[in-house]
Amino acid sequence: MAKPNPRPMSDLFHKKTEKEYQQLCDNFYTELTASLTEYLEENMDKTDNVVGTIRSVTYDNVDVKSIIKSQETWESNESQSEILSNYSDVANHRSILADCLIQLLLNGFHYDLKIRVKSETFLAHKSVLYCRSSYFQAMLRNDHGGWVETESKVISLEGVSVENFAILLLFIYGALVDLSEFTFDELISLASDADMYATMFVMNAVEFYVKKEKCHFFHKPCQGCLDGMKDGLYLSNLFNLSNLREKCLKWSAKHFKQLWATKKFCMQRKEIHEECYNTVASALCKGNVTSVMLDTDALILKIDTVSWGLPIASIVHKLMTSCMNNIMINFVQLAKDKSFLQIFQGIGCRTDLVESLFEHIMRNLSIENACSLHIGGDLLLNKASREKWSENVIGTLKALDNRITSYILNNYHGVLHTEQWQMLSSEYRRYIQQNTLCVGDVKRKPRRKPILSSSMRELKH
Repeated sequence: MAKPNPRPMSDLFHKKTEKEYQQLCDNFYTELTASLTEYLEENMDKTDNVVGTIRSVTYDNVDVKSIIKSQETWESNESQSEILSNYSDVANHRSILADCLIQLLLNGFHYDLKIRVKSETFLAHKSVLYCRSSYFQAMLRNDHGGWVETESKVISLEGVSVENFAILLLFIYGALVDLSEFTFDELISLASDADMYATMFVMNAVEFYVKKEKCHFFHKPCQGCLDGMKDGLYLSNLFNLSNLREKCLKWSAKHFKQLWATKKFCMQRKEIHEECYNTVASALCKGNVTSVMLDTDALILKIDTVSWGLPIASIVHKLMTSCMNNIMINFVQLAKDKSFLQIFQGIGCRTDLVESLFEHIMRNLSIENACSLHIGGDLLLNKASREKWSENVIGTLKALDNRITSYILNNYHGVLHTEQWQMLSSEYRRYIQQNTLCVGDVKRKPRRKPILSSSMRELKH
C-alpha cells in the first residue's frame, strides 16, 4: 500500500490533551460502574455487600497518570512515530476501552518500550504487547530466558515494513483498520507479518476482508467473486486458513463450470488445481454425477479451444474420467434415473457423450464389474425398445451389450465366482454356460495373476 500523505486525523482519533483524555477515562469508568451496578442489583440476593461497595466508590479528580502508568516509565521528550497518524483515518475502535488504548499509542503516554523498525521508532507498552501477541509475550517474559530483548528498553525488528508494523500496532491496541485500499499483494504482506508476530486477530481481519470483498460471502457466481475466488484459495493455502479454504473449495466445487473456465483460475498453481479437482471428484455420487459430467463436457469444449486453458486441461479431462468411473460403479441405479436417461433421448440427447461413455466402459471391463454393467445395459436397451429411442442410441446400446457378453463368455470362470453373477437372469446365465469356450472345474476359483516386479516385467517384454 502506498504510504499515505499526512492528513488531519478523524474526530475519533485526534490527539487528545491530558484533560480530554481524563474525561475519556471518566466516561469509561462511569459506563463500567453503571453496568456493574445494574448487574449486581439484578443479583441482589447473592451480592448485597458488593453492591454497597460499588455505590461507595467515587472518581473525582483522579490523576490519569496514576491510572495508566506502567511499571517503568521514562521521562523523555520523544514523540510517537507519525506513521501511526497517517493510518488513523482508516482506523476505528470497538469500545471506549479500545479508544483509551489507542490514545495511549498515538500520544505515546507513559511508554516503557521503544521499537525500532528501519528508520522509525515506535513508543509502546510492554504489558499491552505481552497480552496481545504470543511473539512479544515470549520475548518479554522474565521467566522465559534466552531473549536478549527481555530486559531491554529498546528493541529492533527486522523483516517487517514500517507501514505494516504501524498497522499491526493499531490492531494490537484495539483498532479496526479499513483494508479496502490495500492491494492483494499488500494484504499478503500484512498477513505474513501478522503470522510472524503471532497476531491472529490481524489474520482474522484479513480473512474476513477476503471473504467479504473477494468472495462476496460465497453467493451465486458473479464476475467479481469469480475473479476474487483465486485470491481466497491462494491466501487460505499460503497461511493454512482452514475455514476460508473449506468455504472456497466448497463454493468452487459447486460452481466449477464457471470458475474453471476463467483465465485467472487457469493461471493458478497446480496444487490449487489439484485441490479443487479432489473436492469435486470426492463429492461425486449417483445423485450428481450426471450433471457434473454434462458440466465437465461443456467445460472441455471451451478449455480445449483456448491456449490459456492448457494448464487446467488435464484436470478437466481427469474429472470426466472420474465421472465415467462413478457411472460404471452406479450403472444399474443410474439406468433408472430420469436425469441420466435424458442424455439418451429427447432434446437432451447427447449421442457423442454416450459413445464416449460406452467406449470408456468397454476399455475398463473387469471380472468384478461385468455382470452389473450387463444388467444396467440391459435395462437401458429394454427401455430404448419400448420408448423407441433413436436408432443411433439403440445401436450403441446393442454394441455395448455385445461387448459385455463377449467379455463374460471369455472370462466365464472368473465371473462365475463373483457376487454379481447371481444377480443375472437365469436365462442369461444359461446362455453363457451353453456358449462359453471355457472348460474345466467350474467350482474351482481361478487364481489371480501374479503381480510382476519391474525387473520381471522388463524380462517379459
